[in-house]
Amino acid sequence: MGDLYSGKIVILTDENTQSMGEWFTMMLRQFNANATIIGSQTAGADGDVKRLTLPGGYHFSFTGNGIFYPDGRQTQRVGIKPDIYFKASAKDLVGVEDAHLQRAMKYIREGK
Repeated sequence: MGDLYSGKIVILTDENTQSMGEWFTMMLRQFNANATIIGSQTAGADGDVKRLTLPGGYHFSFTGNGIFYPDGRQTQRVGIKPDIYFKASAKDLVGVEDAHLQRAMKYIREGK
């Protein structure tokens, strides 16, 4: 099978990261000490979706199970906090380059 990857892993997140993206972010961080999350806090919308139909045609959707860090901290409605906070500015957003990716590349090159 070969050796496991031991280099840096950078996970990019923002407020649009939710559900499976949050799950994989948590999983990669737990499995590899070299994983760093860069971006803004995630949506806090992980867990499966349950749907309930009540008499009268009322429909409800809600998250069906709790998702927690191994130390017991909740992630639902809270989100995953990045190790390095980054939020693109308005100037960054109108630029040609992906500011989020550039910030990750800086971290890989410089370690900060």
